[in-house]
Amino acid sequence: MPGLDDEIKVYEKLLPGLLSSDAGKFALIFDGRLLGTFTSQEDALIFGLNQVGNKEFLVRQIVPITEPLYFFHGVSLCR
Repeated sequence: MPGLDDEIKVYEKLLPGLLSSDAGKFALIFDGRLLGTFTSQEDALIFGLNQVGNKEFLVRQIVPITEPLYFFHGVSLCR
């Protein structure tokens, strides 16, 4: 199964075509494939969780310049 770095490479390869057809929407990529584009990030996340479950998948807004996003998984706060 491809890792998140591989999913980002797939997104970057598809980006020129996605910009011409779906600019501003959110792309969902899993297992090296584009599963769809969505009008909101929430819709893409819900679809991804329903289709692939609790596995790594990429949701990224289709824009010419992507700002880095940081997510933490499995981190607990010490108090």
